[in-house]
Formats: sequence, C-alpha cells, structure tokens
Amino acid sequence: MNFIKPISLFIALCGTVSQAYADSVFTYAMLKLPFEVQSEESWSEVISNQQQWQQFYSGSADHLTIWPAGSYTAPQIDFDAYDIVVGGMNYKSSHSDIMVQYLTESSNITYLGITIVTPGNCTVTMDLRYPNIAILVPKLKNELKISTRVADYFCPQA
Repeated sequence: MNFIKPISLFIALCGTVSQAYADSVFTYAMLKLPFEVQSEESWSEVISNQQQWQQFYSGSADHLTIWPAGSYTAPQIDFDAYDIVVGGMNYKSSHSDIMVQYLTESSNITYLGITIVTPGNCTVTMDLRYPNIAILVPKLKNELKISTRVADYFCPQA
C-alpha cells in the first residue's frame, strides 16, 4: 500500500499547481457509460444537446463504435446548464484507465487535465479494452483545452 502515497502526493501537487493558473475551479461529475467506445485513435468531443448525446449513446456517431453493441437510451441531461465532455483511447491493457485531475476556467479558456494511468512495466494479463470517459461539466462558455499526462502506476512486489 505504500505505493499509493507517492501517487496521491503527485496528484495533490498537480491539482494545486493547475489551480494557480485559473480564475475559477469547476465541479464536475463522472458519468458511467454502459459500453466502451472503440476507436483506432484517441478522441474527444463536447456534447452540448440531447440529440448529440443520444446519437453518441446509441452508437450512431459515424466515427465511433460501441461495444457491447446494443440499444441504449441516453439519460436526460439539462443541456441549458451542462455539457458533456467524452473521450477515449485506442485499445490498451485492461489495467489502463483515464482520470480527471482538474477542470478550471480562466477569462477565455476552460482547462481540463486528464491523466492516463498505465501499468508501465508491470506484468499484467493482456486483456484489451478501450478506456473512455464521460464528464458532466457546467455549460462551457470558452474554448476547451485538454491537457493529457501519462502516469505509470507502481507494480506491487511479488
């Protein structure tokens, strides 16, 4: 369990540093998707209305494929007050994940900090998945800039 402390300290420092550059810090909510979005490349987009959200959720967006395939109904969202930022990666080890580090706004830019956590040099099973994320954010009034970092987690001692 000692390997968690350095990561927690690192995350806390990143959050503190990022907030120094922004005028305001936003609260956000993670939305659990019942599927993975399969894509050959990393991707992201902002969804700003219920029609776009249903199109994404049903897998009918041209550039994305959902797995498992099925008929999904998107939850109702108040798009007058919120947007949804969605994104994902191409296939990775099943032990990879995406984490939000911060969401802040300056006078003309909204910053979203993402960390991609990978197993690094750990010995892991090679189950593959398509890590993705959906974030409910206050209505975006500015350009969105996404900053991505990659972090390897520490391997437990055998």
